[in-house]
Amino acid sequence: MLQADKMIDRLLALLEKNIDESDFSKWKDSDECKEVGHPLFRTTAELKRYTKVDSWRFFKALMPFFDQALDLDIVGHICREQYDDLVGKISSGNTYELAAIELIRKALANFTLHRAIPHLRVAMESNAIVFVSSTDGMNIKQAALDSAIDALRAQLERDGKEYLRQLKGYLYTNVKQFPIFEENGYVEDPGVGVIVSPDEIGGIMIN
Repeated sequence: MLQADKMIDRLLALLEKNIDESDFSKWKDSDECKEVGHPLFRTTAELKRYTKVDSWRFFKALMPFFDQALDLDIVGHICREQYDDLVGKISSGNTYELAAIELIRKALANFTLHRAIPHLRVAMESNAIVFVSSTDGMNIKQAALDSAIDALRAQLERDGKEYLRQLKGYLYTNVKQFPIFEENGYVEDPGVGVIVSPDEIGGIMIN
C-alpha cells in the first residue's frame, strides 16, 4: 500500500500547492479542506520546516493533537493569555515576540507528533515516519517497527521538552518584553537553560 499512499500524497500536495487556482475551487471550499490548518502551522509545508511530515493526510490527522499538546505540554508553562497574544502577532510581532513564537512552534511540532503517533496508522521509511492507509500487503517486521517508533517518540518528547525549556528561559530572561507573562505570575527562574538571542545568532546559559 505504501506506493499507492505516495501517489495519493503527491496528488494532495499538488492540490494544496495550487489551492487558490480556480480549477481547484471545489476542493478549497470542501469541508475536508477547511478542517485542515492550525494558527501556527497553516500548511503541510509550514509543519515540514519542523518535522519530517510531508503528507497532507498526515497533517490532517494531526489536527486534534495540536490542541492536546498545547493544553497538556505548553500552555500551562507560559499561560493561555500569553500564548493567545503571541498567536495574534504571527504577522506583526516584534523581534522578541517572533523569536518566542518560533520556539513555541518547535516545541509544539515535537509534542504533537509524540502524542499523535500511537493513535495513527504509520510505518517507517528511511528513518522517517510515514502515514499509511493500510499496512496490508506490506512487509513489516512488527517488533522492529514498534522499537523504531518507540525510539522516535522518545526523541520527539526529549526535543519538545528541550524547546519548552528554551522558551521558558527566553520569556524569563526577556520578561519586560512579555508583560502578560509577567502579570499572570509566571515569572520564576526556570533553572539552567539556553536563552536564544532575538536574532537567533547567539545565546547564553543561565543558572
